[in-house]
Amino acid sequence: MDLTACWSLICDVDVCSLAHWLGTGEKPWHQTNCDTKPQRIFEDTGLLIPLVQEVAAKILSQFPMPCVIHDAIASRMKAHQSHPFHVDIQRSDWVTRVHVPITTNAHCWMMFEKEMAHVHFEAGKAYTFNALERHAFGNDGETERVHLIFDVLRKDS
Repeated sequence: MDLTACWSLICDVDVCSLAHWLGTGEKPWHQTNCDTKPQRIFEDTGLLIPLVQEVAAKILSQFPMPCVIHDAIASRMKAHQSHPFHVDIQRSDWVTRVHVPITTNAHCWMMFEKEMAHVHFEAGKAYTFNALERHAFGNDGETERVHLIFDVLRKDS
């Protein structure tokens, strides 16, 4: 795993519990007032905590330093939705952002200004992603794309 790259694969992750959770009942997706922003379910709703714990331990074990997760969300992009290039501001103890695709399609993409090529994150894998690099993302497919996303922070000893 290269934490200096725009993105890299961390490890395979079992997303069966997350996919099952998505398929059961209505979810409280937070509506945004911007057509380009994905809808989200935040960790503080209590819905994500058990599901995040199932995947976080394996992912965090891949990092070279002690880390914790922060601000876990489920993020849903509808079909034919995209978000323009931007940079996310991060805390001083921030290490990286992690994306775990739960549902996706072949037409979902990330793009980094440095690379100017579409990258597709596959379901069942965890990726590190440098949110300090200018990036954009989208879903040009016919089905929604849902990712579990969280930031990784250095753990104070």
